[in-house]
Amino acid sequence: DTVRSRVRHLVVYLTRDTLRRPWCAGEIVAAFAADIKVSTVKCLSWVEYTGHDLQAIAETGGDIDLSGCNLTDYGISMEEVAAAFRKLLAPGIQSCSLSGQSHGTARFDQVVKSILGK
Repeated sequence: DTVRSRVRHLVVYLTRDTLRRPWCAGEIVAAFAADIKVSTVKCLSWVEYTGHDLQAIAETGGDIDLSGCNLTDYGISMEEVAAAFRKLLAPGIQSCSLSGQSHGTARFDQVVKSILGK
């Protein structure tokens, strides 16, 4: 409910583990369902998902760790998760990639400038 009612712009910080976390998946699904602006920040550890990875999520949950949270308890199907991830990773989504050269405040400033244009 928080994403639907209190968020105007969801910035997804993509590490190698972000899309494996069910809460992150649920927030991404909710943002797209509510037509909220979504952007991504790709960290150095981020590994792109393939069509095969997304199909596995739709069919079996793929590599999402469902041991602590079952998204179906919240009315979210794995097909919806895969569809939201496809949108998230599509070329039209505003995105920036972090360089290994910036740290701390400089890294934050890089993200703000890239995503918000400030």
